[in-house]
Amino acid sequence: MVRILVVEDEAVIRAWLAQVLRHADFEVQEARNGTEALRLHQAQPFDLVITEIVMPDKEGLELIRELHQETPETKIIAISGSERPGISTYLKIAKMFGAAEVLVKPFSEQELLTTVHQVLGA
Repeated sequence: MVRILVVEDEAVIRAWLAQVLRHADFEVQEARNGTEALRLHQAQPFDLVITEIVMPDKEGLELIRELHQETPETKIIAISGSERPGISTYLKIAKMFGAAEVLVKPFSEQELLTTVHQVLGA
């Protein structure tokens, strides 16, 4: 089974992402920030990491860079809200650091699942 780590500081969004992915038969774990995510990934690597860009503690760009350096085979999807100033720049940087795809919030359940399947090659 494909293992996915959802990294999102907003609990409601994190829960929604995890629920959508679990209903699509993925094994999902959740992290509130990049520090927690890196610890979980180092303990048992995930096939896919979906991470918010702007978070307290360790933000998404730093997490993406570190994940890509440690386990370049791990697929990464970067997400962030469209209302944030300069978000297109952050998402471009996320791709330069190793994210396979980016999603701008708000996005639909179908957009999420389509992107996940595309990144996983399924």
